[in-house]
Amino acid sequence: MKTTRKHFIFILLTILTFGCAPNGERATEKKVEPTPLPGTGGVKGKLIMPNSSDLNGLIVYLGDIIELSNEFSGGFLDTSKAPFSYVDPIDGSFYFHDIKPGNYSLVIYEVVSGGMVYYDESGNVLKIEVKENNIIDLGEVYFSFD
Repeated sequence: MKTTRKHFIFILLTILTFGCAPNGERATEKKVEPTPLPGTGGVKGKLIMPNSSDLNGLIVYLGDIIELSNEFSGGFLDTSKAPFSYVDPIDGSFYFHDIKPGNYSLVIYEVVSGGMVYYDESGNVLKIEVKENNIIDLGEVYFSFD
């Protein structure tokens, strides 16, 4: 069978579009995190769940902080104004950029279960302080909807 230039271009575009190497293995993508705009900051992390398939379709938000008492605080989510990031279904990574400085809570959202505020071991909301020109790395965030 004779290979034409059109066939070659089609094969090349298919490889580039679907990220497959010529040997059929998945090509690795290098993630590039954008630099926050001046006067803003960023937050990044990696969501770890008991079952990695639970990462599919998750969204994380930066919600408001509600002070419940001198010792405890909670989170509140207004999806119309809260910054959000999609969770990578392969490795659980997420990234927020161009975030106004301030204090935020981490809210993990799943379509069926809705949003759940992330709490630390002491039962307090995880407070995320975003500062100008700074990217906060939350590291691995362990979470379960159970």
